[in-house]
Amino acid sequence: MTRVWNTPAFIIATVYFVVDGVFSHVTRPITVWLARKKLLERARLWITSLRPYPSLALLPYR
Repeated sequence: MTRVWNTPAFIIATVYFVVDGVFSHVTRPITVWLARKKLLERARLWITSLRPYPSLALLPYR
């Protein structure tokens, strides 16, 4: 029974990683452009100045 699930799981994982790689490649110029903006530079400096535990508060909680 385990072998029955291995092939579909492998195919789904492969498709996911290929789509993720393509999406990452396509969005790279946008992220580089956004990183050069002054507003985001100030936000990056503020976030990197935080200590470890306060910076965890920035992560979304569900």
